[in-house]
Amino acid sequence: VDLHISVLSVPEPLAVSTREELITELQPGIDGLIIEENGKRATYLPSVWEQLPNPEDFVSELRRKAGLSPMAWSENTIVQRYRTEEFS
Repeated sequence: VDLHISVLSVPEPLAVSTREELITELQPGIDGLIIEENGKRATYLPSVWEQLPNPEDFVSELRRKAGLSPMAWSENTIVQRYRTEEFS
């Protein structure tokens, strides 16, 4: 059995008002992300960067996971960033 545990930090709000701002704020491989819009919400752990190393793809797929349009942005979009500590 191969067990991995991720302990999440307290999420911090990101004050971004556009998709482009979000993409420039991201730290690939380090940031986990929570996105919320109009009652829909999803998160990606930092380990997801291994499969989606491009920040634009990371954001698009996270929005898709939340049931949102991958390329859209709304004034109601709320974004939070967190880090993880990994244990194996």
